[in-house]
Amino acid sequence: MQTSGAPTRPNVAVRPGLATVGVLVGTFAPFAVTGLAYAAVDARFAVGVPILPVLVGLFALRAFNGFAVSAVLHRWGAHAGVWLWPPLRDALRIWAWLWTGLGVRTWAAVHRRHHAEPDGPDALFTPSGPRGFLAIGPMTLRTHWEAIRDPEPWARFVRDLPDDALERFIRGEERRLFGILGIRVPLLVGLHVLPWMLVAPPATAALLGVCTLPATVGAVTSGAVWLVNGLGHTAGWRPHATPDTSTNIARIDVWLMGEGLHNNHHARPADPNFAHAPGEFDPTYAALRVLEAVGAARLERRAG
Repeated sequence: MQTSGAPTRPNVAVRPGLATVGVLVGTFAPFAVTGLAYAAVDARFAVGVPILPVLVGLFALRAFNGFAVSAVLHRWGAHAGVWLWPPLRDALRIWAWLWTGLGVRTWAAVHRRHHAEPDGPDALFTPSGPRGFLAIGPMTLRTHWEAIRDPEPWARFVRDLPDDALERFIRGEERRLFGILGIRVPLLVGLHVLPWMLVAPPATAALLGVCTLPATVGAVTSGAVWLVNGLGHTAGWRPHATPDTSTNIARIDVWLMGEGLHNNHHARPADPNFAHAPGEFDPTYAALRVLEAVGAARLERRAG
């Protein structure tokens, strides 16, 4: 469907400078918050662990979180573009739930509806409305909460997806305010605190665990919501003449694990490789190719 005001020409740059600045801010702001918080705790309690290895480790964790979301919720769940070995698939489903608060059915239903109308007055979340970019966060939160509270209107989008014991457990957690009132938040805090118990007393470890949350949980939110859903329909490059405002906001997209190649994805949604041209790189696809080489994935339409 052609949306009002959507670019129609390929190879168009749409405020590329804004895209670059946006990606840099979205990438490093959560880590800057973590770094400052860590520095304050270290100055008070003399933890003795250099901040650079901490940030490198958190960046690697954020990259893996992005891979889990992109591989299992997006490419396997929403678009059936890849088959994953069931034990690996279910482990990634649990891991993606921890960082997003969402199961594959809720995530895929909302995402498929987004592809049906990505822009315009009936879009679920778009920066093209009167409130612009600032509306993306509230609109995304409200849409997912509506899909959680009343899943029936969304069921037609996910009839092919599993409704197994794991998904039912996650759905129960979703209804507990995205797991904030359930077990998800204690699990997340525990994952952040336990490594610090090896080098610091319990109270200090708890403080440091909280300090690292912006670089992991906050970075997942800023990446998925503000960068992909917001900036990815506002600024960047449009190599494909899609009937929407989608853009690529990064050509070598390590931070968003390929999701920043958003215009490419809207052009060929079921393609598991979001990199379509020389000079573009999709880390999730590269990782899936490795998994395919060892028999844990197949880059084809999902069967089960």
